[in-house]
Amino acid sequence: MVYDGVFFRKAKLYRFDKEGNQWKERGVGTVKLLKHKESAKVRLVFRQSKTLKICANHLGLHVFLVKSTLIYSSIY
Repeated sequence: MVYDGVFFRKAKLYRFDKEGNQWKERGVGTVKLLKHKESAKVRLVFRQSKTLKICANHLGLHVFLVKSTLIYSSIY
C-alpha cells in the first residue's frame, strides 16, 4: 500500500448551494486522511456508508482539525 492512514472518522459531507445560499448534506460515511509514503502529500477520501460510493477524493490539502470538525481547503 502506498498510503498510510493518518485519520479515520465517521462524518457528514456537505456542499454549498449558491442558488439557495445554504449548505446541503451530501452524505454520511467515513472520512480518511491518507499520507503518501514517498511524497508525504495528504489525500482526503470520503466514502458513503450504505453504498460505499466515493463522494470526495482530494489530493494536496491544507488540513485543520478544530474541535472535532474537519476543515480543509484544496491546493490549486
